[in-house]
Amino acid sequence: MKPSQLQRVKLEMMPHPGEEDASQTNAFSISLSNMVDVVKSFNDTDSPQWRHSLFGNPNDPETFRRRCEIAETLAEKNFDLAFQVVYEFNLPGIHFIMTFLFNLSTFAAVDIYAGVAASLAERKKGGQLTEFLRNIKGTIDDDDWDQVLGAAINVYANKHKERPDRLIDMLTSSHR
Repeated sequence: MKPSQLQRVKLEMMPHPGEEDASQTNAFSISLSNMVDVVKSFNDTDSPQWRHSLFGNPNDPETFRRRCEIAETLAEKNFDLAFQVVYEFNLPGIHFIMTFLFNLSTFAAVDIYAGVAASLAERKKGGQLTEFLRNIKGTIDDDDWDQVLGAAINVYANKHKERPDRLIDMLTSSHR
């Protein structure tokens, strides 16, 4: 049986034994390192470590859902690592971030940032909120910045019945 043209092309493209593409090896090494960092960052000894695993079939909806949850939770703990996970696994957030980078639209990214800020404020994680705000400060315009801050301010004012003067002072709008 003679191989088809497509099969011959596929065979020719396969690496031959002993030939290893250094960039693929490097990418795999970085990917594995990120996966280990993710599990370490959760530092969860009470539940199985697989819950924080990025391994899995990329076409499996459960794997996709788990990766999205991990990236969202990581955004609160380690923004840089969350960004790497979103980028590496082509999760929906990367489209929002890339859109922003090309100045097309920041609507979705701002909503995500506002959600993270509100979540941190709800749990009174002031230090993490400050770090998160510092990480996103230069990535969004002033109106969007005020929207993210407003989400945290509303939680402090309405849920905790506190006046978050430090956050209010960070607003850029003169319409306080």
